[in-house]
Amino acid sequence: MKIKLFLLTITTLLWSRCFGVALNAMTSQNNSQNQVISINFDGNVSQPKLFISGNDLVLDFFQTSNSTGKSQFVFNDGFIHQVNVISVANRVRLIITGGGRYKYNLNYTANNVKLSFNEQIARPSMNKQSVGLINLNKNNTGDAATIITDINFRRDDDGGGIVEIAFNGGTSLDIAKERVGGNLNVTLNSVSFNSKLIKRIDVTDFATPIKYIDTKSGNSSLYITIQNRNNWDYALYQLQNKLVVNIRPLNLNTANAVIPDMNPTAKSNRVSFNFQNIEVRALLQLLADFSGYNILVSDSVTGTMSIKLNNVPWDQALNTILNAKGLGMKREGNVIRIAPAAEIAAINKQQDDNNKAQEAVEPLDTLTVRLKYAQAANVQSMIQKNSATTPAPVSNIPGVPPSNSQPNTAVAATQTTKLLSPRGSILIDARTNTVIINDTPSRLKDIKELIDKIDIPVKQVLIEARIVEANSNFEKDLGTRLLLAGVGSNLTVSNTLENGVTINQQGINAISANSTSGGSTGGTSGSSGISSFVNQNFGVAGGAQLSTIFSPNSDTLIGLEVDALELQSQGRTISSPKVMTANYQAANIQQGVQIPYQQASSAGNTNVAFVNATLSLQVTPQITEDGYILLNVNIQKDSPSTTLQVQGTPAIDTNSVTTQVRVKDGSTILVGGIYIDDQKKIQEQIPLLGDIPYLGWLFKSQSTLNSKKELLIFITPRIIANSLDNDN
Repeated sequence: MKIKLFLLTITTLLWSRCFGVALNAMTSQNNSQNQVISINFDGNVSQPKLFISGNDLVLDFFQTSNSTGKSQFVFNDGFIHQVNVISVANRVRLIITGGGRYKYNLNYTANNVKLSFNEQIARPSMNKQSVGLINLNKNNTGDAATIITDINFRRDDDGGGIVEIAFNGGTSLDIAKERVGGNLNVTLNSVSFNSKLIKRIDVTDFATPIKYIDTKSGNSSLYITIQNRNNWDYALYQLQNKLVVNIRPLNLNTANAVIPDMNPTAKSNRVSFNFQNIEVRALLQLLADFSGYNILVSDSVTGTMSIKLNNVPWDQALNTILNAKGLGMKREGNVIRIAPAAEIAAINKQQDDNNKAQEAVEPLDTLTVRLKYAQAANVQSMIQKNSATTPAPVSNIPGVPPSNSQPNTAVAATQTTKLLSPRGSILIDARTNTVIINDTPSRLKDIKELIDKIDIPVKQVLIEARIVEANSNFEKDLGTRLLLAGVGSNLTVSNTLENGVTINQQGINAISANSTSGGSTGGTSGSSGISSFVNQNFGVAGGAQLSTIFSPNSDTLIGLEVDALELQSQGRTISSPKVMTANYQAANIQQGVQIPYQQASSAGNTNVAFVNATLSLQVTPQITEDGYILLNVNIQKDSPSTTLQVQGTPAIDTNSVTTQVRVKDGSTILVGGIYIDDQKKIQEQIPLLGDIPYLGWLFKSQSTLNSKKELLIFITPRIIANSLDNDN
């Protein structure tokens, strides 16, 4: 027990030795004149170090600790509403929020410090209007006629944070703003508000430069502190009964870059305006702050205007304002200059005259360039063609082509796209492929930069085409020839009239006598004697034949011949033309024959002309930046026809395709194909008799023909490496 008491005593002595005294209480008392904050300690405290940081009053107590367990004291009434307590090592810091804006008096005793605050310190009024604030400092009545109704936050499409402060009861606000480190402090004076607005809004998760939005009150004023992170910029403006604070992310890599091009087709931030009799200069100043452009307004721009725009792109709003007031714009570096259209035209003319005057007295120099890849004649022609002067309107809006819809853009006398000055000249030496240029140094610099860009090796492309032809034919024929002949008393019977007449006049032996096979025989139909008398209607030409003749008596003769044919054929032809050419250069390769034919001339003579029956490939490649090749292709395969001739001259079977395709380097693509399926079935017969089952084959013939033909055309382009790469 004694040991524990001893340790407690030692600990107490060490605590008192190291930290001295401790803060144990803080209270606030106020009346109509002042507010007194009493800071109590448990022992004798040293005199604090006091200084002002921004609008805050800071007190540092050394050899002191915080035993209250609080890091913040909040007072509902009076001038001061919040005191933050920070304890580090043996020092306690009190940060009295807003204390630097009031007159104060410090009373120091042994264990107590009293701070008295009374009236607010007077501040000099601003002698010029803040950027982006339109008539926001006119309401100095101090009667709190303006009521703050709501404070909202939202994220815009560009990753910025927007704080919208809604109010009513007035048309303008008395605003003071100050940027301190990463914070933007906005003070709304002479306003009233609901106590529910006094809070912290945490917007860290919205991925904007804003982390917190802190709202505090005091003496008919609302203090809004926007705590930000990273690099940021801001714009503060009023839209109707709403104060907007736009915190935009700032990229250090582009912070000092030139301003972006104004392009009507590009996406831009949208604005809404509703002003009555606002000065044009102030409106342009607001647009400058909102858009991030550096805008210089001429002293000649005066007057006021009433404008109401709702959710329109800011550049369109700028064009509307310029059109309405007869103004024009001119870009100079990273500054947009706005002035009356006549003044812009005069500035352009003066600058053009100055440039011409300077160029007229500038000494000439000579540039000799030996070209490596380009042809000197082509370079000379290009430079001379681009040295013409043609009248054309000049738009002063970067990235926007001249058009009648632009607001009063200045029109120069000529559009000077000349590469050579009026005193310049260009010569070439075809033998050494050298260009010799004589001109001013500034023009020579531009021409040299152009030549360096175009005098480069041109990529080459190997184009390979494959033409595949496949044929499949099947033919089947079946037919019969029948002979019937007989003589009885005065009646002659035969299956044809010709056979009947012959038999009637010469007898049955007129047929059988010519046969090499007597009586009842069987064999192939090789006898021309019998064939001249049999029925020819249902025979098959060119097929295999089987014949039989039967003579039951001397007056009767029966003959039968069966003709059959079955033919099947398949074929495949692959043609593969290849050609190499440079980028953008047409190439042609062909192989085949020329077929002669006769044609009559105008003089009545007969001449021999030729027509091509060739396999040809014509192609023009274009290599794109993404590794693809754009091809204009014409592939043709002509061949002499084996089935059609006119006066001994064969017709030409043509297969061709003309197209434009986009192919990746080294890939194969099917550019075209033709498929033909021809099926025929032919049957000849004697009516009724040919329909008799089985026996009907004696009175009919049948042919079946199936033909299939397929044509496929493939193409494969390959980019060939430059010769320097191949040398390695």
